[in-house]
Amino acid sequence: MLDDGIASDTSREQWALEVRVLELYRHLDARLLDGDDGALELYRDKHAKFLRKGLGCLNAGFLGLDASRTWLCYWILHGLVLLERPFPAQPDRDSIITFLASCQDPEGGFGGGPYQLPHLAPTYAAVAALVTLGGPQALSVIDRPALMRFLLRMCIPPEQGGGMVMHDGGEVDVRGCYCALAACHMLNLDVQTLADCCGMVDFIRRCQACQGKSYEGGIGGEPGNEAHGGYTYCGLAALCLLDRCQALDIPSLESWVAALQAPFEGGYAGRTNKLVDGCYSFWQGAVLPLLDRYAPSNARATETRTEQRPDQDLSPETLAARALVHSLAVRLEAAEKLEAEAEAAYSSAVHAQNDAAVSNLQHAARTAQHASQRLREGLDRARSQVAAVAHGAAALVATGLPGAPAAGRDVAQSSVGAQSLQVWLLAACQELRGGMRDKPGKAPDYYHTCYCLAGLAVSQAWSGVVVGGPCNALPTVDLRCNVRADALADARAWFSGR
Repeated sequence: MLDDGIASDTSREQWALEVRVLELYRHLDARLLDGDDGALELYRDKHAKFLRKGLGCLNAGFLGLDASRTWLCYWILHGLVLLERPFPAQPDRDSIITFLASCQDPEGGFGGGPYQLPHLAPTYAAVAALVTLGGPQALSVIDRPALMRFLLRMCIPPEQGGGMVMHDGGEVDVRGCYCALAACHMLNLDVQTLADCCGMVDFIRRCQACQGKSYEGGIGGEPGNEAHGGYTYCGLAALCLLDRCQALDIPSLESWVAALQAPFEGGYAGRTNKLVDGCYSFWQGAVLPLLDRYAPSNARATETRTEQRPDQDLSPETLAARALVHSLAVRLEAAEKLEAEAEAAYSSAVHAQNDAAVSNLQHAARTAQHASQRLREGLDRARSQVAAVAHGAAALVATGLPGAPAAGRDVAQSSVGAQSLQVWLLAACQELRGGMRDKPGKAPDYYHTCYCLAGLAVSQAWSGVVVGGPCNALPTVDLRCNVRADALADARAWFSGR
């Protein structure tokens, strides 16, 4: 993040994060040089132990998540099946199914907890949790006809703007479209009828930021909103479920999401000029794999890539390093000029006889010295950023990491970015005691553990490389619904006969 010497709260936080991550990556580099193949180990058992605790009694600090209890079930169950670790003995599988059934509204859909208002977000979470549990006992809980009626009731007609409300009287945004459509798909219901009822394709197309006056190519929550990683995934995945992702400006979307992968940390930010966050390893990290799989080849920005000269390195890491070095040179020249002016002003003030002149010259000297000091601080940050690029995730990938090909996959040409993401997740987002986190310095939680693991699974499958070796390999995630692919296939097959 280049702040041009004018610090903001965000740039200070970014600077502090880079210092933390640089220390972690230098330590990782040293361990790799010593031949420590466990330097990038995924702490499966520790993460599983952390997750299992969330299915029992929670302390009072979780009171604010009372309306997200179905989400807690999904985050924890999904995390456990990705880790390929068993569910807890208490509460057992039957108890979890009974609880999720108690969250279903008689008129269709699920609330965040028992007797709560049915809402599209917890409906997705409950359906995904039951699909993850699998088997007739779990799947038969869902009242599919009532749920479909609920989904259709949430539709806003195209002539009224389109899209879907999250609940009766609720807000309209892209999350509603995705949660409804993904639930529909998992239950093998008619996604096209639902999409037509609310003009979904056109609504999502209008939410892409570049369709308005913004330069960004991501998707916002509503038409005209700032592009955001979570909404981008929701909008794109919904269109992929409809086989209509070509409705978007795909080259702009690709450019935007690629620009939000930090060249040093290797992780993704959710918005422009924001810090990276482990959860966007899935929300943003799944975008390019989705496009790779579902977008028509003639709609993608492949022509630009193939015209690149063999000797021309235009990777984000290289471009960032060049920009930092150029910025460093420009700032150094400006700092030297300001320092010279400050010294001259101060010297003139010392030799001046007139009191007024002394006061004016001393004021000018102080102003110049303060400006010089700010610029010097910016220079220090720029120098550190140059060092960070040299020791960042992409640089670690370039030196060679312990890894193994993902099962049944060739190594993709885009592998460097995906492997950098895996470095970020394994080296910076794991808590030693268990659980995964937003970023170093933050506490682990169930939400970030779920989406960090999902992002890791997607990155492994897309790149064809399992950083850290085969012991880190995770099962395949369905890109559009974010449940295990085998569980989704089993559920859809079970529902197809009903």
